[in-house]
Amino acid sequence: MPRAVGQLTIVLYFEKESPTLETMRELMYLLLEKYPRMRSYPVRSKKLKGHCFTDETYCDKKKIVDIVNKRVQKKICNEEPENLADIPLPEDELWGIDILEKVVVFRLDHSLSDGLRLLRVASDLLRNTSDNTQPTVGALRKLFANKSLRQRPSIFRLASDFFKALLLDRILLTENAPLFHSRGSLLPQGARIHAGRTIASVRQLKMLCKNTGATINDILICALSAAMTTFVHGDQTNKKQTTRALLAVAAPLIEKKNNLLGDLFNNFVMPSLDLPILDQTYSSRSERLKTTKARLNSLKSSTVAFWMVKIASLLESIGAEALLTESQLRLFSKHSCVISNVPGYDLPVSLAGQQVLQFQTFFPNIITQILFLSYNGQVTMTISAAPDFAYPVQQLLDRVAFEISDWFAQEHNSSSSGSSASMNKAPDSSSSLFSVCS
Repeated sequence: MPRAVGQLTIVLYFEKESPTLETMRELMYLLLEKYPRMRSYPVRSKKLKGHCFTDETYCDKKKIVDIVNKRVQKKICNEEPENLADIPLPEDELWGIDILEKVVVFRLDHSLSDGLRLLRVASDLLRNTSDNTQPTVGALRKLFANKSLRQRPSIFRLASDFFKALLLDRILLTENAPLFHSRGSLLPQGARIHAGRTIASVRQLKMLCKNTGATINDILICALSAAMTTFVHGDQTNKKQTTRALLAVAAPLIEKKNNLLGDLFNNFVMPSLDLPILDQTYSSRSERLKTTKARLNSLKSSTVAFWMVKIASLLESIGAEALLTESQLRLFSKHSCVISNVPGYDLPVSLAGQQVLQFQTFFPNIITQILFLSYNGQVTMTISAAPDFAYPVQQLLDRVAFEISDWFAQEHNSSSSGSSASMNKAPDSSSSLFSVCS
């Protein structure tokens, strides 16, 4: 089966039954009228190895109806819904919808938009189950008001970060404790294995934040790193072992110039993070959390990822796509995974009158992809990795869930006994580095 790299798959599970084909098409007719990019199509050529959207957008309703009727289909599928993530979209399509029994699968070419903008589209499709109003994501409102993302670094810091960004793919040493793949390599061609599960409640995470003075993302990265320690390759007695991740971060405050009002686009960065995994000093969760917080806080003030995007745009504009691709592949090969965290809806939502029980998101990538997604008080973690990985990915999901559950139990017991009388106030979770991701 061909690999659908760069294709985002969102799976919606329903309580009773899926929306009908007719109602889904009616919703998509309205959506295409509102978002011009969704009724455009990609052009692929030898000169442009990526995606280039045509200037033509279809405004007549007949063409919109033709597009929707072709791309929204009802299917009978014996496979698990997440396996549809490995079925690539046709060359001339940016999105498609498959309606299954109690499941709807959205497949989206990532060149269409980043996660932040797609949340805006989702809010047009969904409704709050309780009162049929348009749903909102509380974390997004906080993120837009977050002043920490507007800090202005010094000229020296900007210059230093620019040169680091320019040479990052070369100056980073190859991981010597890689997870999910062998040293300095990318995942092999072919289909991915996908898995997902609920790992924690939002209530548990917020209590941990309150007790530790951390953000939700600090807690998630810390728990994930602790779980990864069980499976990482390398000498666990060597303090110099390195395991890295790229964090996919969508930027909420910068809109593209001349962008059509309300339309879709990509605007995200991918800073590099050394995961606190193999280090003898991590004798306790508090030590690991301290390191996690320090590293994430350091990335907040860094402009390296910003410069990487600017350099990539410059290389594309002068026709140096081959050089850019080589650099990006080298950078990815020095990281074990990409981590994304997408805040979801706090309350139950419905699609075309049918209540959604759970969301799961999968993204086949050239290295392992990990996604966190919250919905209705629960946090789901999904992973897309190579099928020949050394252990079942479900074990990692279970280990992360156990780590958070055990951590919560310890903090809860400590609070109940009164030993945690003086606790730090938790910062706003939206101040974390990657509250909204691609």
